[in-house]
Amino acid sequence: MLGALTAAVIVGSLMVDAGPARASFPGHNGRIVFAQCSPGYCQLFTVRPDGSGPRQLTATTSGYDYWPAYSARGGRIVYDHEDTGGEADIYSISAKGGAPRQITNTPTVAEFGPSLSPDGKRIAYYAYDGNDYEIYTIPAKGGVPTRITDNSVSDYHPVFSPNGKKIAYDSYDGTNSQIYTVSASGGTPHLLTSGKYVYYPSWSPDGRRIAYSASDANLRSQIYTIAASGGVPTQITYNTSGSYDPAYSPNGRRIAYRGYDSSNNAQIYTISAAGGVPTQITAGTSYNGDPDWQPNFSPAVTKPSPKPGRSVRDRTPTIAAAVRDGQQYLGKKNISLKLDGRKVTTFSYDRSTGRLSFTPKNNLSFGTHRVRIGAGDEFGLTTSRSWSFEVVRSQRARGRA
Repeated sequence: MLGALTAAVIVGSLMVDAGPARASFPGHNGRIVFAQCSPGYCQLFTVRPDGSGPRQLTATTSGYDYWPAYSARGGRIVYDHEDTGGEADIYSISAKGGAPRQITNTPTVAEFGPSLSPDGKRIAYYAYDGNDYEIYTIPAKGGVPTRITDNSVSDYHPVFSPNGKKIAYDSYDGTNSQIYTVSASGGTPHLLTSGKYVYYPSWSPDGRRIAYSASDANLRSQIYTIAASGGVPTQITYNTSGSYDPAYSPNGRRIAYRGYDSSNNAQIYTISAAGGVPTQITAGTSYNGDPDWQPNFSPAVTKPSPKPGRSVRDRTPTIAAAVRDGQQYLGKKNISLKLDGRKVTTFSYDRSTGRLSFTPKNNLSFGTHRVRIGAGDEFGLTTSRSWSFEVVRSQRARGRA
């Protein structure tokens, strides 16, 4: 279906039916992004971990958007866009949606499987060098790539560790594939696994374990985890139709992956990181794959006005603040404002700029006034900020520490 997957054909039939590596960064569990594909195109969607609240991020109707990966703060997503001619480049988009930004533009080279570093400054990916596939990194805003691996085998699906010091990837030697780790600046790779058709690593958010897909005794792809230093793997899934594309949740307790329903449609599932009964979170007949889990954080209230402790002469001062959430859109319904303990509902809020504003219609009394602004996201993460200012008589307003 995807030209990008053509490169994986050489890894064997199991490799064709799989997704990218995942950088699972610590945080609260946010939304899950995935690619939904129909004949002729793929688009990116997000959904809550219980399957509710689907949102469409991209609107490609000719070409393919796939292999999305969140930033460490959950505010941006990098992904591959492939045109109908098979040319693939890396793009990024706000986790809230909007206009995509193209990162690479190389007509003779296709870049696949992007993964952001924890500081958001670099993107790891793999590309064909004329002989085989190798791992590269590039500045997140675009620029000159740095080659990380250089060998006679094909290396795929790089993903930064949560501390940014290492990159995990899978390597195919013409017969089998295994997972390796290497310094994020390059160097000697370290072999991690020893199974059959081992591919697509995903770091746990604490960096201690790596989830991956590998074939079981019946040559079905299943999800496993292993210590980041190596050791005995733990099998997580036992699905007769196979399990692919693992992605740890930001709290480390669950793993999202692609499986197949009773009608053999590709769906997104989640399962305990210790194994157990999976939960299906998508439905329908479209192909759903390439999941990644968003790190979520509480909203923030900044830039209060009048400034805390400030004295003002204006008896109808505009009360304002920036109320933002790095991962989700906030609306007025997500925000509360109290002035001197009384709820205010007539404030304005522009979610595109995050600016809250309220100007009293009646004069405030002279003396101290207290403001409290609260905000909460769709997952119940909340924040609040309180401050005071003073309305003084006609003498010159004075600032206070």
